[in-house]
Amino acid sequence: MTNRSAVTVIVLAAAACFGCGSPASSGAYLAERADRASWDVAGQQPAAQATAQSAAAGRKAMETVTVRLIGADGKLTEAKLVPKLVLPDAEWKRRLTPEQYRIARGKGTERAFCGGLLHNKEPGVYACICCKLPLFSSEAKYDSGTGWPSFFQPIAAENLREEIDRSLGMVRTEILCRRCDAHLGHVFDDGPPPTGRRYCLNSEVLLFVPKDKIGTLAEPAERSGSGPSGSAQPGQSAPGHSASAAVERQSTAEESKPTAEESKPATVESQAPVPERLAAAAESLAAAVRGESAAADVTSATSGENSQPAAARRAEAVFAGGCFWCVEAVFEQLDGVLEVVSGYAGGTADTANYAAVSTGKTGHAEAVKIVYDPTRISYEQLLKVHFSTHDPTTLNRQGNDVGPQYRSAIFYADQQQKELAEAMIADLQAAKVFKRPIVTTLEPLRAFYPAEPKHQDFVACNPNHPYVRSVAMPKVEKVREKFKSLLKSDASNIGKQ
Repeated sequence: MTNRSAVTVIVLAAAACFGCGSPASSGAYLAERADRASWDVAGQQPAAQATAQSAAAGRKAMETVTVRLIGADGKLTEAKLVPKLVLPDAEWKRRLTPEQYRIARGKGTERAFCGGLLHNKEPGVYACICCKLPLFSSEAKYDSGTGWPSFFQPIAAENLREEIDRSLGMVRTEILCRRCDAHLGHVFDDGPPPTGRRYCLNSEVLLFVPKDKIGTLAEPAERSGSGPSGSAQPGQSAPGHSASAAVERQSTAEESKPTAEESKPATVESQAPVPERLAAAAESLAAAVRGESAAADVTSATSGENSQPAAARRAEAVFAGGCFWCVEAVFEQLDGVLEVVSGYAGGTADTANYAAVSTGKTGHAEAVKIVYDPTRISYEQLLKVHFSTHDPTTLNRQGNDVGPQYRSAIFYADQQQKELAEAMIADLQAAKVFKRPIVTTLEPLRAFYPAEPKHQDFVACNPNHPYVRSVAMPKVEKVREKFKSLLKSDASNIGKQ
């Protein structure tokens, strides 16, 4: 049986970004979190033992990964084979805050200059918020000016996994936690020497542990025995590691002290207090990695989702991106989308008709209301599809459709929708996906007015219409190609007679 051990670490989670509520300084941020509740941290069994137990119990052999842990001496161990941490989606939602879950498990992005760890200068180690695997050292952290915590190399290359990310209409390199597959951010080839790489991270997925408490990251299996002779200091590499020369040094108090220039806070919209971000202490990883509670967890996740009232499984999004015929057809293909309605948003009820809106003088935009099941598709996924299927850089225009009624817009129903849209736009801008600035407007949704019946399901009902063939269907086909995993099983029938 795996031992359980409760340890107290200082947890720095990112700001919820309500109006970009970034802390006034790293010192204040640390002070606000000095009284954090304990985290219940459990170690992993040796992989061979866990696999043998699974085989003896007739279970499928456990998947393993090779990583480097923190030993009992507070130093990095040699590479070890450990069980991969795989949990049901419902369990991740229980363990993480909504923002942590959105980013770590939903591959989201926090707003630039809003992360609580962006200006942290204290020496220590940054671990995965989901499984506490050590990821980065403060010695490799630098100010990239991008608005996200940046590092020029990981604490151990074995602890990260890189994967090609083709979302948002571009090709990037995603970085994930090797042990639990948490989405961490992206890596770019524009960093400083000696690696030339910039690991761009989200504060929300990082657990910061100060230098004098690094030993608390040691898992019980490591504490029960002495650390291997090949241990290296966190922030340094083990013998033979390719990138060791630049960071093999012991931090001193003087080295870790920020300069006057480094201490300047970023310019943000607000300096509001950072809200509490962490949920109750996560339960032990031990049962999960042994496989003993897998069946119960799956049952719980399934019954919990099905037992939700119907209203809890319905949410709405309102987007505008040119002619509503096209936008409607795009979203009708997505699994989890229950209904798409063409209509008008941004103006008043007395002008919510096609003839008036076509004048461009009503304040309305041709828009669609997307009714969806948030347990099957997220608001952020809908945003990704939207920005991939229209041009958000042309003001009051989409192709040959010109006028404010054809503007690119997100009509947000609440603060969360607004912040998700802002984060998406910030990510696109930072990655330079578009050659021109994004001009998509974020407008509060005051009312949505359904369009006339003849405009509903126009593409499905008029597959041979010239506009449908030349403008709408290329957008539909683009979604089928780029978002295959999000499609309904009958999506290929849209636009066919």
